[in-house]
Amino acid sequence: MITVENYNGFPQQIPPWGVAQPPSTPPLRVIGTKRDFIFALLILLLSLLAVNFYLWGNCGIGAAVVSIALHFSGLLYIRTNRTKYSIYAMTCTLLYVLCAASFVFSDNFFGKLCTIAIMLLLSGTVIMEALQLRRWKAGTFLAIGDLCNTVFSYSFGSIGAVFYAFFHRKNESGEVQKRRVGGVLLGIACAIPALLIIVPLLSSADIAFEGLTSSLSLESSGEFFGTLLLGFALFLLFFGQHFAAKRSSRPQQEEVIRHNGLDPTAIIAFLSVISTVYMLYLFSQLAYFFSAFSGLLPKNFSVAQYARRGFFEMVTICLINLGLVVATLLTVRKKEDKVPLAVRLLSLFVCVFSLVLIATSISKMFLYIDSFGMTHLRILTSVFMVFLAVVFCVASITIFFRKVQYLKITLLTAAILVAVTGFADLDRVIAKYNVEAYLSGELDCIDMAELSILDSDSIVAYVWELRNDADPYVAQNTYLILYAKLESHDLATQYSYHSTPVLTKAHYDWRSFNLPNYESFCFLKEHSQEIIDGYCQYVIQ
Repeated sequence: MITVENYNGFPQQIPPWGVAQPPSTPPLRVIGTKRDFIFALLILLLSLLAVNFYLWGNCGIGAAVVSIALHFSGLLYIRTNRTKYSIYAMTCTLLYVLCAASFVFSDNFFGKLCTIAIMLLLSGTVIMEALQLRRWKAGTFLAIGDLCNTVFSYSFGSIGAVFYAFFHRKNESGEVQKRRVGGVLLGIACAIPALLIIVPLLSSADIAFEGLTSSLSLESSGEFFGTLLLGFALFLLFFGQHFAAKRSSRPQQEEVIRHNGLDPTAIIAFLSVISTVYMLYLFSQLAYFFSAFSGLLPKNFSVAQYARRGFFEMVTICLINLGLVVATLLTVRKKEDKVPLAVRLLSLFVCVFSLVLIATSISKMFLYIDSFGMTHLRILTSVFMVFLAVVFCVASITIFFRKVQYLKITLLTAAILVAVTGFADLDRVIAKYNVEAYLSGELDCIDMAELSILDSDSIVAYVWELRNDADPYVAQNTYLILYAKLESHDLATQYSYHSTPVLTKAHYDWRSFNLPNYESFCFLKEHSQEIIDGYCQYVIQ
Protein backbone atom coordinates (compact mmCIF):
# COMPACT_ATOMS: atom_id res chain seq x y z
CA MET A 1 0.00 0.00 0.00
CA ILE A 2 1.42 3.37 -1.02
CA THR A 3 0.17 6.86 -0.33
CA VAL A 4 -0.19 9.62 -2.90
CA GLU A 5 -0.38 13.16 -1.64
CA ASN A 6 -1.21 16.44 -3.32
CA TYR A 7 0.56 18.95 -1.10
CA ASN A 8 2.68 18.03 1.87
CA GLY A 9 0.91 14.70 2.17
CA PHE A 10 -2.75 15.16 1.26
CA PRO A 11 -3.35 11.39 1.58
CA GLN A 12 -4.84 8.99 -0.91
CA GLN A 13 -3.95 5.31 -0.49
CA ILE A 14 -3.47 3.38 -3.74
CA PRO A 15 -2.68 -0.37 -3.82
CA PRO A 16 0.16 -1.45 -6.10
CA TRP A 17 -1.16 -3.05 -9.29
CA GLY A 18 -1.42 -6.83 -9.12
CA VAL A 19 -0.42 -7.09 -5.46
CA ALA A 20 -2.75 -8.94 -3.10
CA GLN A 21 -3.94 -6.76 -0.26
CA PRO A 22 -3.31 -7.79 3.33
CA PRO A 23 -6.35 -8.56 5.46
CA SER A 24 -7.75 -5.85 7.71
CA THR A 25 -6.19 -5.47 11.13
CA PRO A 26 -7.90 -7.82 13.60
CA PRO A 27 -9.54 -6.25 16.66
CA LEU A 28 -7.44 -5.78 19.77
CA ARG A 29 -7.74 -8.88 21.96
CA VAL A 30 -5.68 -8.53 25.12
CA ILE A 31 -6.30 -10.00 28.55
CA GLY A 32 -6.38 -7.29 31.20
CA THR A 33 -3.56 -7.19 33.75
CA LYS A 34 -3.76 -6.36 37.43
CA ARG A 35 -2.63 -2.82 36.64
CA ASP A 36 -5.42 -2.53 34.08
CA PHE A 37 -7.99 -3.61 36.66
CA ILE A 38 -6.75 -1.12 39.26
CA PHE A 39 -6.82 1.83 36.89
CA ALA A 40 -10.13 0.67 35.44
CA LEU A 41 -11.73 0.85 38.89
CA LEU A 42 -10.19 4.28 39.50
CA ILE A 43 -11.30 5.65 36.14
CA LEU A 44 -14.77 4.11 36.56
CA LEU A 45 -15.18 5.92 39.88
CA LEU A 46 -13.95 9.20 38.40
CA SER A 47 -16.22 8.76 35.37
CA LEU A 48 -19.27 8.34 37.59
CA LEU A 49 -18.31 11.43 39.58
CA ALA A 50 -17.61 13.38 36.39
CA VAL A 51 -21.06 12.67 34.93
CA ASN A 52 -22.76 13.52 38.21
CA PHE A 53 -20.81 16.75 38.71
CA TYR A 54 -21.22 17.85 35.10
CA LEU A 55 -24.95 17.14 34.72
CA TRP A 56 -26.29 17.43 38.25
CA GLY A 57 -23.59 19.57 39.86
CA ASN A 58 -23.93 22.57 37.54
CA CYS A 59 -20.40 22.01 36.27
CA GLY A 60 -18.78 23.78 39.20
CA ILE A 61 -15.78 23.07 41.39
CA GLY A 62 -16.63 19.37 41.52
CA ALA A 63 -16.44 19.09 37.73
CA ALA A 64 -13.17 21.03 37.68
CA VAL A 65 -11.48 18.77 40.24
CA VAL A 66 -12.69 15.48 38.78
CA SER A 67 -11.79 16.55 35.22
CA ILE A 68 -8.21 17.24 36.26
CA ALA A 69 -8.06 13.99 38.26
CA LEU A 70 -9.44 12.02 35.31
CA HIS A 71 -6.90 13.53 32.91
CA PHE A 72 -3.88 12.81 35.10
CA SER A 73 -5.14 9.33 35.96
CA GLY A 74 -5.22 8.57 32.25
CA LEU A 75 -1.71 9.95 31.77
CA LEU A 76 -0.44 7.85 34.67
CA TYR A 77 -2.09 4.75 33.20
CA ILE A 78 -0.50 5.12 29.74
CA ARG A 79 2.99 5.72 31.17
CA THR A 80 5.40 3.32 29.50
CA ASN A 81 9.05 3.27 28.48
CA ARG A 82 8.21 5.03 25.22
CA THR A 83 6.12 7.77 26.84
CA LYS A 84 7.65 11.19 26.22
CA TYR A 85 6.19 14.59 27.02
CA SER A 86 7.25 17.35 24.67
CA ILE A 87 6.94 21.04 25.45
CA TYR A 88 3.85 21.09 23.26
CA ALA A 89 2.27 18.23 25.24
CA MET A 90 3.03 19.92 28.55
CA THR A 91 1.59 23.19 27.24
CA CYS A 92 -1.59 21.38 26.23
CA THR A 93 -1.78 19.81 29.70
CA LEU A 94 -1.39 23.22 31.34
CA LEU A 95 -4.13 24.68 29.16
CA TYR A 96 -6.34 21.69 29.99
CA VAL A 97 -5.93 22.42 33.70
CA LEU A 98 -6.66 26.13 33.16
CA CYS A 99 -9.78 25.35 31.14
CA ALA A 100 -11.02 23.01 33.86
CA ALA A 101 -10.23 25.60 36.55
CA SER A 102 -12.30 28.19 34.66
CA PHE A 103 -15.42 26.30 35.79
CA VAL A 104 -14.87 27.86 39.21
CA PHE A 105 -14.81 31.39 37.78
CA SER A 106 -17.65 31.18 35.27
CA ASP A 107 -21.31 30.24 35.45
CA ASN A 108 -22.22 30.48 31.76
CA PHE A 109 -23.66 27.33 30.20
CA PHE A 110 -22.60 27.88 26.58
CA GLY A 111 -19.11 28.94 27.62
CA LYS A 112 -18.70 25.71 29.58
CA LEU A 113 -19.78 23.65 26.57
CA CYS A 114 -17.06 25.28 24.45
CA THR A 115 -14.56 24.68 27.24
CA ILE A 116 -15.42 20.97 27.41
CA ALA A 117 -14.98 20.63 23.64
CA ILE A 118 -11.52 22.22 23.79
CA MET A 119 -10.57 20.02 26.75
CA LEU A 120 -11.40 16.89 24.73
CA LEU A 121 -9.10 18.04 21.91
CA LEU A 122 -6.32 18.95 24.35
CA SER A 123 -6.59 15.58 26.10
CA GLY A 124 -6.41 13.70 22.80
CA THR A 125 -3.43 15.80 21.72
CA VAL A 126 -1.53 15.00 24.91
CA ILE A 127 -2.12 11.25 24.45
CA MET A 128 -1.03 11.43 20.82
CA GLU A 129 2.13 13.37 21.69
CA ALA A 130 3.03 11.29 24.75
CA LEU A 131 2.79 7.93 22.95
CA GLN A 132 4.10 9.31 19.62
CA LEU A 133 1.08 8.13 17.65
CA ARG A 134 1.53 10.55 14.75
CA ARG A 135 1.67 9.20 11.22
CA TRP A 136 2.08 12.60 9.65
CA LYS A 137 4.14 15.69 10.26
CA ALA A 138 3.19 17.51 13.45
CA GLY A 139 1.25 20.73 13.09
CA THR A 140 0.11 20.16 9.47
CA PHE A 141 -3.33 19.45 8.05
CA LEU A 142 -2.70 15.72 8.00
CA ALA A 143 -2.22 15.87 11.77
CA ILE A 144 -5.99 16.45 12.00
CA GLY A 145 -6.44 12.83 10.97
CA ASP A 146 -4.08 11.69 13.73
CA LEU A 147 -5.99 13.74 16.30
CA CYS A 148 -9.38 12.46 15.13
CA ASN A 149 -8.03 8.91 15.27
CA THR A 150 -6.89 9.42 18.86
CA VAL A 151 -10.06 11.17 20.03
CA PHE A 152 -12.71 9.15 18.21
CA SER A 153 -11.30 5.91 16.77
CA TYR A 154 -9.49 4.83 19.93
CA SER A 155 -12.54 5.75 22.04
CA PHE A 156 -15.48 4.30 20.12
CA GLY A 157 -13.47 1.60 18.37
CA SER A 158 -12.04 0.08 21.56
CA ILE A 159 -15.21 -0.61 23.53
CA GLY A 160 -15.16 -4.26 22.46
CA ALA A 161 -11.49 -4.55 23.45
CA VAL A 162 -12.30 -3.32 26.96
CA PHE A 163 -15.08 -5.89 27.39
CA TYR A 164 -12.83 -8.66 26.09
CA ALA A 165 -9.97 -7.66 28.39
CA PHE A 166 -12.06 -7.80 31.56
CA PHE A 167 -14.48 -10.60 30.72
CA HIS A 168 -11.76 -13.10 29.80
CA ARG A 169 -8.87 -14.68 31.67
CA LYS A 170 -6.19 -17.31 31.16
CA ASN A 171 -6.32 -20.54 33.12
CA GLU A 172 -3.31 -22.45 34.42
CA SER A 173 -2.75 -24.10 31.05
CA GLY A 174 -2.77 -20.75 29.25
CA GLU A 175 -6.16 -21.17 27.63
CA VAL A 176 -8.46 -18.14 27.40
CA GLN A 177 -11.73 -18.52 29.31
CA LYS A 178 -14.66 -16.25 30.04
CA ARG A 179 -14.93 -14.73 33.51
CA ARG A 180 -18.03 -15.21 35.61
CA VAL A 181 -18.32 -11.45 36.09
CA GLY A 182 -19.78 -11.18 32.61
CA GLY A 183 -22.66 -13.44 33.53
CA VAL A 184 -23.23 -11.53 36.78
CA LEU A 185 -23.48 -8.21 34.97
CA LEU A 186 -25.76 -9.72 32.35
CA GLY A 187 -28.06 -11.03 35.06
CA ILE A 188 -28.18 -7.64 36.79
CA ALA A 189 -28.98 -5.92 33.50
CA CYS A 190 -31.83 -8.36 32.80
CA ALA A 191 -33.23 -7.86 36.32
CA ILE A 192 -33.80 -4.13 35.81
CA PRO A 193 -36.75 -4.47 33.37
CA ALA A 194 -38.32 -7.05 35.68
CA LEU A 195 -38.01 -4.68 38.65
CA LEU A 196 -39.83 -1.98 36.72
CA ILE A 197 -42.89 -4.25 36.81
CA ILE A 198 -42.43 -5.89 40.22
CA VAL A 199 -41.78 -2.75 42.31
CA PRO A 200 -45.04 -0.93 41.36
CA LEU A 201 -47.02 -4.11 42.06
CA LEU A 202 -45.43 -4.50 45.51
CA SER A 203 -46.09 -0.82 46.25
CA SER A 204 -49.77 -1.19 45.47
CA ALA A 205 -49.99 -4.41 47.51
CA ASP A 206 -48.42 -3.14 50.76
CA ILE A 207 -48.69 0.30 52.36
CA ALA A 208 -45.38 0.03 54.22
CA PHE A 209 -43.45 -0.76 51.04
CA GLU A 210 -45.33 2.04 49.28
CA GLY A 211 -44.15 4.48 51.93
CA LEU A 212 -40.59 3.28 51.47
CA THR A 213 -40.62 3.71 47.69
CA SER A 214 -42.44 7.04 47.83
CA SER A 215 -39.62 8.46 49.95
CA LEU A 216 -37.36 8.03 46.94
CA SER A 217 -38.14 10.99 44.70
CA LEU A 218 -38.23 10.66 40.95
CA GLU A 219 -35.52 13.31 40.71
CA SER A 220 -33.06 11.44 42.95
CA SER A 221 -33.81 8.16 41.19
CA GLY A 222 -33.20 9.76 37.80
CA GLU A 223 -29.93 11.20 39.05
CA PHE A 224 -28.82 7.82 40.41
CA PHE A 225 -29.62 5.74 37.34
CA GLY A 226 -28.52 8.50 34.96
CA THR A 227 -25.16 8.69 36.72
CA LEU A 228 -24.71 4.92 36.50
CA LEU A 229 -25.67 4.67 32.84
CA LEU A 230 -23.86 7.72 31.48
CA GLY A 231 -20.90 7.26 33.82
CA PHE A 232 -20.36 3.71 32.59
CA ALA A 233 -20.59 4.94 28.99
CA LEU A 234 -17.98 7.62 29.72
CA PHE A 235 -15.77 4.99 31.35
CA LEU A 236 -15.92 2.77 28.26
CA LEU A 237 -14.96 5.65 25.97
CA PHE A 238 -12.27 7.18 28.18
CA PHE A 239 -10.64 3.96 29.37
CA GLY A 240 -10.99 2.38 25.93
CA GLN A 241 -9.15 5.32 24.40
CA HIS A 242 -6.22 4.97 26.80
CA PHE A 243 -6.31 1.16 26.72
CA ALA A 244 -5.98 1.07 22.93
CA ALA A 245 -3.53 3.98 22.68
CA LYS A 246 -1.21 2.40 25.24
CA ARG A 247 -1.03 -0.83 23.25
CA SER A 248 -0.73 0.79 19.83
CA SER A 249 2.65 0.59 18.18
CA ARG A 250 4.25 3.74 16.91
CA PRO A 251 3.05 4.14 13.29
CA GLN A 252 5.61 4.13 10.53
CA GLN A 253 5.77 6.72 7.80
CA GLU A 254 4.52 5.23 4.55
CA GLU A 255 6.14 5.66 1.18
CA VAL A 256 4.93 8.88 -0.38
CA ILE A 257 4.67 9.49 -4.10
CA ARG A 258 3.91 12.99 -5.32
CA HIS A 259 1.85 13.58 -8.42
CA ASN A 260 1.00 16.60 -10.51
CA GLY A 261 -1.59 18.95 -9.11
CA LEU A 262 -3.75 21.55 -10.80
CA ASP A 263 -2.32 23.83 -13.44
CA PRO A 264 -0.90 26.96 -11.73
CA THR A 265 -2.19 29.10 -14.62
CA ALA A 266 -5.80 28.17 -13.85
CA ILE A 267 -5.34 28.83 -10.16
CA ILE A 268 -3.64 32.18 -10.84
CA ALA A 269 -6.55 33.19 -13.09
CA PHE A 270 -9.06 32.14 -10.45
CA LEU A 271 -7.33 34.03 -7.65
CA SER A 272 -6.86 37.08 -9.91
CA VAL A 273 -10.61 37.36 -10.50
CA ILE A 274 -11.33 37.03 -6.79
CA SER A 275 -8.63 39.58 -5.94
CA THR A 276 -10.01 42.09 -8.47
CA VAL A 277 -13.41 42.02 -6.78
CA TYR A 278 -11.73 42.48 -3.42
CA MET A 279 -9.84 45.50 -4.78
CA LEU A 280 -13.16 47.06 -5.85
CA TYR A 281 -14.49 46.48 -2.36
CA LEU A 282 -11.49 48.23 -0.82
CA PHE A 283 -12.04 51.14 -3.23
CA SER A 284 -15.65 51.47 -2.07
CA GLN A 285 -14.50 51.73 1.54
CA LEU A 286 -12.92 55.11 0.77
CA ALA A 287 -16.42 56.59 1.10
CA TYR A 288 -16.19 56.21 4.87
CA PHE A 289 -12.91 58.13 5.14
CA PHE A 290 -12.82 60.78 2.37
CA SER A 291 -15.54 63.30 1.52
CA ALA A 292 -14.69 63.06 -2.21
CA PHE A 293 -16.18 59.55 -2.21
CA SER A 294 -19.16 60.28 0.06
CA GLY A 295 -21.54 60.05 -2.89
CA LEU A 296 -21.18 56.28 -2.73
CA LEU A 297 -23.14 56.24 0.53
CA PRO A 298 -26.95 56.37 0.61
CA LYS A 299 -28.74 59.40 2.03
CA ASN A 300 -29.59 59.49 5.75
CA PHE A 301 -26.90 56.88 6.40
CA SER A 302 -26.53 56.44 10.19
CA VAL A 303 -23.83 55.06 12.44
CA ALA A 304 -26.19 52.32 13.60
CA GLN A 305 -26.74 51.16 10.03
CA TYR A 306 -22.99 51.09 9.44
CA ALA A 307 -22.35 49.12 12.60
CA ARG A 308 -25.18 46.64 12.10
CA ARG A 309 -24.86 45.85 8.42
CA GLY A 310 -22.61 43.21 6.95
CA PHE A 311 -20.87 41.86 10.05
CA PHE A 312 -21.86 38.22 9.67
CA GLU A 313 -21.42 38.42 5.90
CA MET A 314 -17.83 39.48 6.50
CA VAL A 315 -17.28 36.52 8.81
CA THR A 316 -18.59 34.20 6.09
CA ILE A 317 -16.28 35.75 3.50
CA CYS A 318 -13.30 35.25 5.81
CA LEU A 319 -14.14 31.57 6.23
CA ILE A 320 -14.49 31.20 2.45
CA ASN A 321 -11.13 32.90 1.94
CA LEU A 322 -9.48 30.56 4.42
CA GLY A 323 -10.86 27.60 2.49
CA LEU A 324 -9.63 29.09 -0.81
CA VAL A 325 -6.10 29.56 0.50
CA VAL A 326 -5.96 26.05 1.97
CA ALA A 327 -7.37 24.44 -1.18
CA THR A 328 -4.98 26.40 -3.39
CA LEU A 329 -1.87 25.36 -1.49
CA LEU A 330 -3.02 21.74 -1.34
CA THR A 331 -3.91 21.28 -5.01
CA VAL A 332 -1.56 23.51 -7.02
CA ARG A 333 1.16 21.86 -9.08
CA LYS A 334 4.56 22.61 -7.57
CA LYS A 335 7.90 23.12 -9.23
CA GLU A 336 10.87 21.71 -7.33
CA ASP A 337 8.58 21.17 -4.35
CA LYS A 338 7.70 24.88 -4.22
CA VAL A 339 4.43 26.68 -4.85
CA PRO A 340 4.73 29.17 -7.75
CA LEU A 341 5.50 32.71 -6.57
CA ALA A 342 2.43 34.21 -8.26
CA VAL A 343 0.15 31.78 -6.43
CA ARG A 344 1.81 32.59 -3.13
CA LEU A 345 1.49 36.35 -3.68
CA LEU A 346 -2.18 36.12 -4.63
CA SER A 347 -2.84 33.86 -1.64
CA LEU A 348 -1.07 36.38 0.55
CA PHE A 349 -3.30 39.15 -0.82
CA VAL A 350 -6.40 37.10 0.04
CA CYS A 351 -5.07 36.65 3.58
CA VAL A 352 -4.29 40.36 3.95
CA PHE A 353 -7.71 41.29 2.59
CA SER A 354 -9.28 38.93 5.13
CA LEU A 355 -7.33 40.63 7.90
CA VAL A 356 -8.68 43.99 6.68
CA LEU A 357 -12.21 42.55 6.79
CA ILE A 358 -11.60 41.23 10.29
CA ALA A 359 -10.32 44.62 11.48
CA THR A 360 -13.35 46.30 9.90
CA SER A 361 -15.73 43.78 11.47
CA ILE A 362 -14.23 44.21 14.92
CA SER A 363 -14.40 48.02 14.62
CA LYS A 364 -18.05 47.71 13.54
CA MET A 365 -18.80 45.50 16.51
CA PHE A 366 -17.16 47.93 18.95
CA LEU A 367 -19.19 50.75 17.43
CA TYR A 368 -22.33 48.66 17.73
CA ILE A 369 -21.56 47.86 21.37
CA ASP A 370 -21.00 51.56 22.10
CA SER A 371 -24.44 52.30 20.65
CA PHE A 372 -26.53 49.40 21.97
CA GLY A 373 -24.53 47.62 24.69
CA MET A 374 -23.03 44.16 25.04
CA THR A 375 -24.65 40.79 24.42
CA HIS A 376 -23.30 37.24 24.36
CA LEU A 377 -23.47 37.10 20.58
CA ARG A 378 -21.55 40.36 20.16
CA ILE A 379 -18.75 39.31 22.50
CA LEU A 380 -18.39 35.75 21.25
CA THR A 381 -18.33 36.82 17.60
CA SER A 382 -15.64 39.37 18.45
CA VAL A 383 -13.58 36.68 20.17
CA PHE A 384 -14.06 34.44 17.14
CA MET A 385 -12.83 37.24 14.87
CA VAL A 386 -9.69 37.57 17.00
CA PHE A 387 -9.17 33.83 16.56
CA LEU A 388 -9.62 34.16 12.79
CA ALA A 389 -7.10 37.01 12.74
CA VAL A 390 -4.49 34.76 14.37
CA VAL A 391 -5.32 31.98 11.89
CA PHE A 392 -4.83 34.28 8.89
CA CYS A 393 -1.59 35.69 10.30
CA VAL A 394 -0.25 32.17 10.70
CA ALA A 395 -1.51 31.25 7.22
CA SER A 396 0.28 34.27 5.73
CA ILE A 397 3.55 33.17 7.31
CA THR A 398 3.03 29.56 6.25
CA ILE A 399 2.68 30.57 2.60
CA PHE A 400 6.38 31.46 2.54
CA PHE A 401 7.69 29.39 5.46
CA ARG A 402 6.24 25.90 5.15
CA LYS A 403 7.90 24.56 8.30
CA VAL A 404 5.56 26.58 10.50
CA GLN A 405 3.39 24.17 12.51
CA TYR A 406 0.21 26.13 12.01
CA LEU A 407 -2.27 23.67 13.50
CA LYS A 408 -0.40 23.62 16.80
CA ILE A 409 -0.61 27.41 16.95
CA THR A 410 -4.30 27.28 16.01
CA LEU A 411 -5.20 24.78 18.75
CA LEU A 412 -3.20 26.64 21.41
CA THR A 413 -4.79 29.95 20.39
CA ALA A 414 -8.29 28.48 20.62
CA ALA A 415 -7.54 26.99 24.05
CA ILE A 416 -6.11 30.26 25.36
CA LEU A 417 -9.11 32.28 24.15
CA VAL A 418 -11.55 29.79 25.68
CA ALA A 419 -9.68 29.81 29.01
CA VAL A 420 -9.50 33.61 29.11
CA THR A 421 -13.19 33.86 28.25
CA GLY A 422 -14.01 31.43 31.05
CA PHE A 423 -11.97 33.26 33.67
CA ALA A 424 -13.44 36.61 32.57
CA ASP A 425 -17.04 35.43 33.23
CA LEU A 426 -18.84 36.95 30.24
CA ASP A 427 -22.12 37.41 32.10
CA ARG A 428 -20.41 39.63 34.66
CA VAL A 429 -18.67 41.61 31.89
CA ILE A 430 -21.96 42.15 30.03
CA ALA A 431 -23.90 43.24 33.12
CA LYS A 432 -21.11 45.50 34.37
CA TYR A 433 -20.66 47.29 31.04
CA ASN A 434 -24.36 47.71 30.22
CA VAL A 435 -25.35 48.98 33.66
CA GLU A 436 -22.42 51.37 34.02
CA ALA A 437 -22.85 52.69 30.47
CA TYR A 438 -26.58 53.24 31.06
CA LEU A 439 -26.11 55.00 34.40
CA SER A 440 -23.37 57.22 32.96
CA GLY A 441 -25.53 58.22 30.00
CA GLU A 442 -23.46 56.49 27.32
CA LEU A 443 -26.46 54.27 26.53
CA ASP A 444 -29.87 55.87 26.06
CA CYS A 445 -31.65 52.69 27.14
CA ILE A 446 -30.75 49.33 28.64
CA ASP A 447 -31.90 45.94 27.42
CA MET A 448 -33.47 44.37 30.52
CA ALA A 449 -34.42 41.27 28.53
CA GLU A 450 -30.73 40.61 27.86
CA LEU A 451 -29.93 40.93 31.57
CA SER A 452 -32.74 38.55 32.49
CA ILE A 453 -31.39 35.70 30.32
CA LEU A 454 -27.83 35.81 31.65
CA ASP A 455 -27.03 32.49 33.33
CA SER A 456 -24.50 33.69 35.88
CA ASP A 457 -25.68 34.99 39.23
CA SER A 458 -22.72 37.39 39.30
CA ILE A 459 -24.91 40.01 37.63
CA VAL A 460 -26.99 40.71 40.76
CA ALA A 461 -24.59 43.27 42.21
CA TYR A 462 -24.79 45.33 39.00
CA VAL A 463 -28.53 44.87 38.43
CA TRP A 464 -29.04 46.06 42.01
CA GLU A 465 -27.83 49.52 40.95
CA LEU A 466 -30.94 49.89 38.75
CA ARG A 467 -33.49 49.37 41.53
CA ASN A 468 -34.24 53.10 41.93
CA ASP A 469 -34.15 54.01 38.25
CA ALA A 470 -36.52 56.76 37.13
CA ASP A 471 -37.92 54.52 34.42
CA PRO A 472 -40.65 52.34 36.02
CA TYR A 473 -40.06 49.62 33.42
CA VAL A 474 -36.39 49.35 34.39
CA ALA A 475 -37.12 49.36 38.13
CA GLN A 476 -39.87 46.74 37.79
CA ASN A 477 -37.73 44.38 35.72
CA THR A 478 -34.83 44.92 38.11
CA TYR A 479 -36.80 43.41 40.97
CA LEU A 480 -38.12 40.67 38.72
CA ILE A 481 -34.55 39.63 37.91
CA LEU A 482 -33.36 39.92 41.51
CA TYR A 483 -36.29 37.96 42.88
CA ALA A 484 -35.77 35.22 40.30
CA LYS A 485 -32.15 34.92 41.43
CA LEU A 486 -33.36 34.89 45.04
CA GLU A 487 -35.64 31.95 44.30
CA SER A 488 -32.87 30.09 42.48
CA HIS A 489 -30.95 30.03 45.78
CA ASP A 490 -34.05 29.02 47.78
CA LEU A 491 -33.80 32.25 49.76
CA ALA A 492 -37.50 33.08 49.33
CA THR A 493 -40.69 31.12 48.82
CA GLN A 494 -42.84 31.50 45.74
CA TYR A 495 -45.25 34.40 46.10
CA SER A 496 -48.93 33.57 46.36
CA TYR A 497 -51.83 35.98 46.35
CA HIS A 498 -52.70 35.01 49.91
CA SER A 499 -49.30 35.43 51.52
CA THR A 500 -46.21 37.58 51.42
CA PRO A 501 -42.89 36.02 50.38
CA VAL A 502 -40.78 35.09 53.39
CA LEU A 503 -37.20 34.01 53.84
CA THR A 504 -36.49 30.31 53.95
CA LYS A 505 -33.42 28.27 54.79
CA ALA A 506 -31.04 28.26 51.83
CA HIS A 507 -29.94 25.00 50.25
CA TYR A 508 -26.45 25.03 48.74
CA ASP A 509 -24.94 22.21 46.69
CA TRP A 510 -21.17 22.07 47.14
CA ARG A 511 -20.74 20.34 43.76
CA SER A 512 -21.93 23.43 41.91
CA PHE A 513 -19.72 25.86 43.83
CA ASN A 514 -18.15 28.61 41.76
CA LEU A 515 -17.07 32.10 42.71
CA PRO A 516 -19.79 34.04 40.84
CA ASN A 517 -22.47 31.83 42.37
CA TYR A 518 -21.04 32.13 45.88
CA GLU A 519 -20.60 35.92 45.68
CA SER A 520 -24.16 36.38 44.47
CA PHE A 521 -25.41 34.04 47.20
CA CYS A 522 -23.80 36.22 49.86
CA PHE A 523 -25.09 39.40 48.21
CA LEU A 524 -28.65 38.10 47.87
CA LYS A 525 -28.68 36.82 51.43
CA GLU A 526 -27.64 40.27 52.67
CA HIS A 527 -30.24 42.17 50.60
CA SER A 528 -32.96 39.51 50.47
CA GLN A 529 -35.54 41.40 52.54
CA GLU A 530 -35.05 44.58 50.49
CA ILE A 531 -35.50 42.59 47.28
CA ILE A 532 -38.71 41.02 48.58
CA ASP A 533 -40.07 44.41 49.64
CA GLY A 534 -39.21 45.92 46.27
CA TYR A 535 -40.75 42.95 44.48
CA CYS A 536 -44.00 43.44 46.40
CA GLN A 537 -43.98 47.19 45.73
CA TYR A 538 -43.09 47.28 42.02
CA VAL A 539 -44.28 43.93 40.67
CA ILE A 540 -47.17 42.65 42.75
CA GLN A 541 -48.95 45.97 43.13
